[in-house]
Amino acid sequence: QDLSGQIRRIALAPQVVVAMRSLKVFWCLFSVAQAACSNTTTAQDVLADRDLTGQVHVITGGDSGIGFAAAKALAAKNATVVLGCRGTTGKYAEAVANISKATGNSKVSVLVLDLSSFSSVRNFAAQLIKQFPRIDALQCNAGIENNPEFLPPHTADGFERTFQVNYLSHLLLVELVFPLLKHSSGRVVITA
Repeated sequence: QDLSGQIRRIALAPQVVVAMRSLKVFWCLFSVAQAACSNTTTAQDVLADRDLTGQVHVITGGDSGIGFAAAKALAAKNATVVLGCRGTTGKYAEAVANISKATGNSKVSVLVLDLSSFSSVRNFAAQLIKQFPRIDALQCNAGIENNPEFLPPHTADGFERTFQVNYLSHLLLVELVFPLLKHSSGRVVITA
């Protein structure tokens, strides 16, 4: 099957179509949530009354910024947190160590995920499927702004780099781990 056919199949998968139909419901829920939240609401505020023991949360790009803050807040509530990052050493290992130290939670780990490679996305999903019977939440947080001075404009898979990293690879990841999300009535969170 050619790659454009594969992308079309992913984009029109039943769970994606259902998710698109659910946007209206999501918007209503978001509007209700806005009434309870403000521009000073933190992740700790949202999770204040929750115990996430036994839950598995996967965050792409969790080594810095919003992903790191989310990972830290979830780990503080005893969740198992898996960061999907471009490596497992250096700043990525440091992020895991910082989260574990700050929260006292040793169930924080990092797995290699290069969103500019569909092969890496498949390997990441295979590792998740092997390690966990379910995923309670997948936060698609990683993203790039393409700068051709530093990176080639296209991936080895033939797509414009920003489009593949920010959209296509996350869509593929959702499709691949969807069975694990179904086992827990899991959620997908998209950071944009």
